Amino acid sequence: MQPNELLTLVVNALEAVGAKYMLTGSVASTFYGAPRLTNDIDLVVELDETQAKALAAFFPAEEFYFDLLMVRDAIARCGQFNVIHGGSGLKVDVMLRRPREFSATEFARRIRAEILPGREIAVARPEDVILAKLEYHRDGGSDKHLRDIRGILAESGDQLDHAYLDLWAERLGVLAVWRRLRDEA
Repeated sequence: MQPNELLTLVVNALEAVGAKYMLTGSVASTFYGAPRLTNDIDLVVELDETQAKALAAFFPAEEFYFDLLMVRDAIARCGQFNVIHGGSGLKVDVMLRRPREFSATEFARRIRAEILPGREIAVARPEDVILAKLEYHRDGGSDKHLRDIRGILAESGDQLDHAYLDLWAERLGVLAVWRRLRDEA
């Protein structure tokens, strides 16, 4: 299985059970910026218990790792779970939308775009991908997030809503790093 096939399968399953979602992370940053290899696909979802139970039917144990107990736990604590294709080892990190103002705002701003050939899916806007990556960098220190942001700025910088970025970067406590990256670009 190829990454695009797994993404298609998971998105089709989420849509079939009526769960709202958005693509984010490195796949989204690649869409808006410079491509890079990644180990996983990141999705943010709004998912309830009924949808989770229905979702399990799309990922048979012979082919996928999909632990319904972990999914229920993720729903209860607003955490994350994985869908892993056993044959390829490809993984989707599925994160429940966090109950905070920024997460609600970024989720409401998601758009549909042709991420896959001939297939539109919900994806975070580039500004929100940048802000999330600034937070990941702050929390984990990995420079890969800064490289992704630089890639977005190089490819999409003139199309970004800089006032929105400045506002949320300040609220999220990542303004200094954002200003440095913006000024470098």
